[in-house]
Amino acid sequence: MRAKTVMAAIATAGAMAVGTATPAAAAPRDGRCDPTGTYGNGFGEACFYWLTNRTGSLADFSAENPANPDLYVRDPTLADDVFLSGGGGQGQRVDNNAESVCNTDWYPLVMFQGTNYTGWSLRLNSKMCFLDLGGWKNTLSSYYWTFS
Repeated sequence: MRAKTVMAAIATAGAMAVGTATPAAAAPRDGRCDPTGTYGNGFGEACFYWLTNRTGSLADFSAENPANPDLYVRDPTLADDVFLSGGGGQGQRVDNNAESVCNTDWYPLVMFQGTNYTGWSLRLNSKMCFLDLGGWKNTLSSYYWTFS
């Protein structure tokens, strides 16, 4: 009888724990290209792909700056970032390795061939993708969002 009581208590505790658990929220840098507002904050992402047509591994960067929600994120060098999702290119550096890119945010994304926002720049308007970067393939090294 005692064993049944203990087992019932364990089962009840387990059911309560499962019943009160909340699902993990989506997070930036999760290897998915999430649309604007996925995190309930209205921000989108810059999504760099290893291959053309949004294929191969993906590196995603949220526009939201967790340290200061009023500021957008910028990245002066993609050399310290890697492609995260499965597929060709996973684990490789993003710097000079992207062949397609998407911007799911409301504001335009400006990408540069050099680190620290130097060199030629390429602007990607909001909610747009470059499925094939053409002459810009494997040349992007930094980016930021702009409000103009």
